[in-house]
Amino acid sequence: PSTTTTVNQGNHDGEDEDEEDDYMSAAFLTDPTPASSSSSSAASPATYSQRRKLALQAQSRPPPGSAQSIQEKRNEGLKRKLDESNKGMSLLQKMGWKEGAALGKTNPGILEPLAPTLHRGRLGIGVKSVQEEQEEAEAKRIRLLQGKEDQFRDWRATKFTERQIENDIRKARKICFQLDSASDESDTSDQPLVEAPLRPLEPLPDLASYDDTAPAPDCAANPDEIEPWTAESKAFEALEPSEQLAQLISTLRERTHIELQDVCPGLTRDDH
Repeated sequence: PSTTTTVNQGNHDGEDEDEEDDYMSAAFLTDPTPASSSSSSAASPATYSQRRKLALQAQSRPPPGSAQSIQEKRNEGLKRKLDESNKGMSLLQKMGWKEGAALGKTNPGILEPLAPTLHRGRLGIGVKSVQEEQEEAEAKRIRLLQGKEDQFRDWRATKFTERQIENDIRKARKICFQLDSASDESDTSDQPLVEAPLRPLEPLPDLASYDDTAPAPDCAANPDEIEPWTAESKAFEALEPSEQLAQLISTLRERTHIELQDVCPGLTRDDH
């Protein structure tokens, strides 16, 4: 009987060892110390609004393998500073470098490390730079064309304004001549603007076309022989068209008997 008991005990020990070595049993899959109901309720959100808030936060976060999450992790790693445990950092400190200082003794260097430039796409290295140069040249050409268009618009607007001023000068001169003819004034020496000949506006000759060798008229000998309206008319012709128009309008306002102090809105076409 003792022998049988010993054998049975050996069999039971072998079965216990087999049961301990069975790592695929449910004993290794279940938590031997389950959490209490109070702790589980505290860990999980109690209300619907809390669960909804957590779900929205989970949806807003990019998935772990997405390009956005990889970029965020890369940026975090690039922003992280090296500590003294890094061999390169410790070597720089042994050479005399201090945190926040630039490299070099005399020449000021950069304080921040160069940011890495990641090459993306299937094109070869250097192709993108050529494309950027072409795009920049095209953008520059477009800017030049736009600038030329603006200059052309300004030039057209200036020419239109000059033609309007010339027409107004011609009309004002005609009115002055009609007023003088109607009044039958005998002495018109004090009205040089009316006696000025009606001819189209022409620019004065420049200095390049001036002939120094031509004999000058003898004007200083007998200044009384020069007609006064001729000198004043030449001075009038030398004025800018806008100044000529202003002088003509001023003369008409002085000679007419129309009340212009409160009724007239202004001297220019835009005022009217």
